[in-house]
Amino acid sequence: MAIGIGILLYPDAQMSAVLGMTDLFLLAADIAGQTPAVPHIHVQHLTLEDGVPHVVFSTDPATAPPGRLEVLILPPSLAKPIAPDAAAPFKDWLRACHADGTVLASVNASGVALADHPVTPARLGALIRLEATGEVSNTAARQLFTLMEREDLDPLALATREGLRQVRDDQALVGWIDYVLAENPAEAARFLAGEKKLQGVLVGLVMKKSKGSADPRLVNQLLSARAG
Repeated sequence: MAIGIGILLYPDAQMSAVLGMTDLFLLAADIAGQTPAVPHIHVQHLTLEDGVPHVVFSTDPATAPPGRLEVLILPPSLAKPIAPDAAAPFKDWLRACHADGTVLASVNASGVALADHPVTPARLGALIRLEATGEVSNTAARQLFTLMEREDLDPLALATREGLRQVRDDQALVGWIDYVLAENPAEAARFLAGEKKLQGVLVGLVMKKSKGSADPRLVNQLLSARAG
């Protein structure tokens, strides 16, 4: 599995920020890479010509053709805001990326220099490891990043304090699964009889019962084992 991060080079984009972010992501990837389960991170710089994206730089040549990106970042600019007519093709493409599931992000809304950002590469790497190993969900990781900007605490300590760690204990997960199956006997019977499409529904009910704290990957595994 790989995580694709794109940085859009629009007219007058601040290249020092582009290069700094690229270095930051690569350093975070090196730190997080100490855990085998962490996905590979690759960074692409993209331009847009006639509404078509082109990769002008990639940290992984094997991923050079622009495909679906998990995150697309708009870097800051030292120039005046881009004119509406010049921004139009970018707007349409960004909307299409968002519709495809890409997270859109802008940079430096706080006005803090990248070198002074409170989330250091080491702390960012620790946060990536937490999500990759299933300690926290993607949604929780985003919440933690915001907290890490405000407090100089280890992300695991913050996740524990805020109750954001996913429950991965089999006994607790089995208890929630048993409850959901008992509360929904018709769906449970159909699922256990082989109607696999109900698994997603049951996972959702377990997540609701656990108030979002259950690890959905483990819940899926446990339900699959039940179905045989």
